[in-house]
Amino acid sequence: MRALSILFLLALCAPANAQEKCDPDYLVTHGLFFYGSVECNHKWFDRPALSIARDFAKMCETHMTMGEMGKHIKRGMDSFDASVKTLGHDAACKKLDESMEEVENAE
Repeated sequence: MRALSILFLLALCAPANAQEKCDPDYLVTHGLFFYGSVECNHKWFDRPALSIARDFAKMCETHMTMGEMGKHIKRGMDSFDASVKTLGHDAACKKLDESMEEVENAE
């Protein structure tokens, strides 16, 4: 999860014209944040990190089919599941919270 948040932070710092293209990692990050919010804390749906991830993911709507987008979003969800299996539910949620905070602090 940490690598994804770093990629996302880099995207936030990129020039505006570089942000107009679709990067599949935006969809992966959106899937990770969304699914993690379902699994960890429903209040996270109101967090800026999820809104930011959703806005970046929307850039892919004109570049990919819904099926292609869904595959990348599922990768993010699977990434969270793998983190739960490795770290345990509470530790995975804490790690995700930290990643979301990184994104929120980069704004």
